[in-house]
Amino acid sequence: MDDVDILDQINSRLKELQQIYDQQLEEDLSRIDIRDRVLSDCVRDQIELQMSWEEISKEVGFLCAELSDECDKMFSVAFRELSSNSHKALSFNEAKIYAQSDPDYIDTKRVLNRARTLEAKCEAVIDSIKSRKFLLKNICDMLRDGNDSYII
Repeated sequence: MDDVDILDQINSRLKELQQIYDQQLEEDLSRIDIRDRVLSDCVRDQIELQMSWEEISKEVGFLCAELSDECDKMFSVAFRELSSNSHKALSFNEAKIYAQSDPDYIDTKRVLNRARTLEAKCEAVIDSIKSRKFLLKNICDMLRDGNDSYII
């Protein structure tokens, strides 16, 4: 399979994951917020929220790993091609700079950066959900202990 085809497939998968992220965030944003909600509903939502977002994050993480491998491959191909076709002696650093300017490498690196951005966004949502879990646990503990004068 051609490297361009692989990059197109990965790029398509990244767009799909971005759509999944956007749709899931739109659906879950009101569920993540615990203000003006029944405590039992918030607790019930916690596991589902955490599992669905960790699943999305893992998919994006796998795509980032695949893109990173593809980026390394593109760099190696460009470096090897430059080294074997060059009629003048190049230092390693010069060859590295030339290889990093290869259009296929640059395209792959751009897609990787977009995937890493999506991965960071997913991690931010997961961090919020984990903070929510900690807050819900503390509220439940306080209610269990009979401390109902806690102001949120």
